[in-house]
Amino acid sequence: MGQALTRAEAEILAASQTKDIAPPLVIGDAAPAAERLDGNEFRMIVGQLQGLLAPRKRLNPGNRADPHARAEREWRKREQRSTLFGADLFADPAWDLLLILFAFADRANSLKVRQLQEMAKVPLTTAIRWLAVLDHRGLVWRETDTNDRRVTNVGLTQKGTERMLAYFAE
Repeated sequence: MGQALTRAEAEILAASQTKDIAPPLVIGDAAPAAERLDGNEFRMIVGQLQGLLAPRKRLNPGNRADPHARAEREWRKREQRSTLFGADLFADPAWDLLLILFAFADRANSLKVRQLQEMAKVPLTTAIRWLAVLDHRGLVWRETDTNDRRVTNVGLTQKGTERMLAYFAE
């Protein structure tokens, strides 16, 4: 049974599929006549968007040796555990943040702090606090987005990646 994507996951997958940022799409009478789409163009774009938002299959999803796939399975199990027993019973935000960054590292070099926070299902202040600790220990890097200075991107450092690879080694 497939898992539904969160909005943050969909944004990561869409960003990992496209290199250029497209201008916003205006639908209806608000769009200038030259930019209006006919029905076929609209259906084509919807199909492309659905393809981007569909869960991306790994080359060999059953491959137990793929450390990123193993990390994603562990993250999904942790989500299931929280759903079944309650998120307040289990709390390990630092590990959740590392796990998510590693699980999606093969699709996105970095995540926005807000995306990461939503995926980890922790308050933004908790995510920021733990990212500062992980940054101080050299496991993650943080940098202000060049296109939007209000956004901070975060990713695993080489040290963080090596530690996660060692943890998920067979």
